Amino acid sequence: MRPLRVCCVALHAYPAIDPSAEGAFGGTETRAWTLARGLARQEGVEVRFLVRSRRPLRRDQYEGVRLVRRAAPGWWILHSVASAVERLERFPWFRVRRWTASLLWQAPVAAAVRLLPGHRDPRRPDPFYQRIDSDVFCGFGVHRDSATVIASSRAVGRKTVLFLGADSDLDSRFTPDSTYRTPYGERGHVCWYALRHADCIVVQTEAQRRMLADRFGREGVLVPNPIDLAAWEAAQAADTARPEVDRVAPYALWIGRADAFHKRPLLALELARRCPEVRFVMIVARRDWEIVDRLRRDCPDNVRIIEPVPFSDMPPVFRGAAVYVNTSAPGYEGFPNVFLQAAASGVPIASLELDCGFVEAGGGGVVAGGDLDRLAEYVRAVWHDPQRRCQDGARGRQYVRQHHDLPAIAAQVAGLLRETCGQA
Repeated sequence: MRPLRVCCVALHAYPAIDPSAEGAFGGTETRAWTLARGLARQEGVEVRFLVRSRRPLRRDQYEGVRLVRRAAPGWWILHSVASAVERLERFPWFRVRRWTASLLWQAPVAAAVRLLPGHRDPRRPDPFYQRIDSDVFCGFGVHRDSATVIASSRAVGRKTVLFLGADSDLDSRFTPDSTYRTPYGERGHVCWYALRHADCIVVQTEAQRRMLADRFGREGVLVPNPIDLAAWEAAQAADTARPEVDRVAPYALWIGRADAFHKRPLLALELARRCPEVRFVMIVARRDWEIVDRLRRDCPDNVRIIEPVPFSDMPPVFRGAAVYVNTSAPGYEGFPNVFLQAAASGVPIASLELDCGFVEAGGGGVVAGGDLDRLAEYVRAVWHDPQRRCQDGARGRQYVRQHHDLPAIAAQVAGLLRETCGQA
């Protein structure tokens, strides 16, 4: 029997693969790349991984996965303009959040790109995807890119599996005629198309499975997020240093984007004020420049804010953490990979609201039910009590080993992909 040919599409994932690549990535990209590596180790599976990169790839193969580059020069201009300009619902229709001289030429070009035929409808097949010779395409997250992958695959009779990335991927406002736009600029009717036409949908939690059935009439397959424990533990044991955090270890660790609605770093600052004896390290990706400015202006003395670090350096960052703090809003999250990374590191989790059936089930931390005082109480407790810190961390590590280790998850996904393609 010939190998099963799989193409994973996570266009923003290249920095998660090659630390020297420009750009930011998040949990969706980490999950996609981890799963691709696991699939490549399965017998009878060939894996391609599609990424977007402005420059040529340094290598075309990593850990048995063959990379496919999409240059998309127009996208880079649109992305640059979008990061500097905020869309408004009424005249003057936009506001410049961050002025750069390049806007003088990028903004007109971006407007021209948006007027090109076919640009506005991601539900149309794209010849680029159709030329990739794969049996099944795996899309990660509900957005325009996944919709285009699905449309392209349908046009040539290939299968698609859509991996949900967050609860917000199942927004009830996604309908066939929706005019709703998500905070990330995704159109509701495009998201509905992706959810309606994927051959198979993978959910991260039981809550997502229920929402998918109730809101969209689709059955989901539950696949836990994976972590490569062997690689993670080897990286933690290696003599790798991050000087900007090593010199302040131990610390309470927060990781995420600067925004007001999803990751909510300002709540982490408020938590730090309630725990003045605890050192905090916040790894912040710049998204909303107003939030970035507020973080810098209001940062208390016990908080150190640093730029995002390469994924390859995250194991030593967690090695220095006494507790991981999460302030995400549940409606925008799915299953954060940082939960797995913290638990795999033996680091207890202090979550303001988010659980995902993981934190309390595994006994590796506390979910405070939205109560900052309760969250602060737990952070201070594990900070001052190393024995409790070790006990909670050990329970979390054991739970990850039992339910999220990559080899078992990759075997499950390989079986699902073969079933979807009729090769089971």
